[in-house]
Amino acid sequence: MKEKITFRSIWGIISPILVYYLIQVALVNLGYLLIHFLCNIRMQGSDLQTIERAAYDLYRHYVLHLNLLAGMIAIPIFLFWYSRDDAKSLFKGYIKKYEMVNPLKYSFVAFLGLSTMMAANYFVSLLMQFMPDFMIQSYEDTGEILNNASIGIQVLSTVVIAPIVEELIFRGLVFSKIRRISNVKIAAVLSALLFGIYHGNWIQAPYAFLMGLAAAYVYEKYKNILAPILLHASANLFSALILYYAVGANTESAPDLSNGVTAALLLMLTVFMTGFVILFGVIIHWTVKPKEVSDEIVDHYNSML
Repeated sequence: MKEKITFRSIWGIISPILVYYLIQVALVNLGYLLIHFLCNIRMQGSDLQTIERAAYDLYRHYVLHLNLLAGMIAIPIFLFWYSRDDAKSLFKGYIKKYEMVNPLKYSFVAFLGLSTMMAANYFVSLLMQFMPDFMIQSYEDTGEILNNASIGIQVLSTVVIAPIVEELIFRGLVFSKIRRISNVKIAAVLSALLFGIYHGNWIQAPYAFLMGLAAAYVYEKYKNILAPILLHASANLFSALILYYAVGANTESAPDLSNGVTAALLLMLTVFMTGFVILFGVIIHWTVKPKEVSDEIVDHYNSML
């Protein structure tokens, strides 16, 4: 059973993204105003330009903290939103209720997350070989924001909070709502595309798009929002660990390769890691078969709504 395409259904797809964006903007701007106010008090007698520069530098140091706070505020909002939307969809017959998949089989999701992260990173690195400078520079602010925060804040933000809130939005709400008016493939592509656009720069957008496709796949296979959250969290965790140890590694002995050789090497690595993505995708396809809950249990569930 499909829902009709109406303005209300389209608004239902866009509104979760807009609400989260507004929460982030509000928290970040309030945080900047507070920082600016404190700098004014602390630096009395200094000229306005010096105060503004100090406030902006301090703001850049804490902007990830502010986004972390925005995510913590947003999680209960979107958890309630997702639960209500899921209950309504079940009641109206848009979706079916399934039993929880064996927890051991969620380990496949973590391996798929690692493989997809590696393949997507190599693919984006390959694209960067051909990107103009303005595309590459679009990520500089984001990179600085991440590097300014401590490793603990980075992990809490990117491995815990961001996967929960973003998967509730883009898979739990956006993908599910598109799925109700279309088919799985269109829903996966459109939700992943919106996920990529949401990240707001040319470097993260293709990476997020590919991760969004993988997240939609595991959500559809496991029939549980925990699957894309785990995939997202595992990918971000492995990425953070690799970046952390790469920064401390000695790169002075790294060979200086030509652009052509670098591109060829990145292409080979992308293809190699894509093989693992396909492998774990196939394993999930053949081994994860959630059982549909009987009509009696669903009727009892609906009666409590």
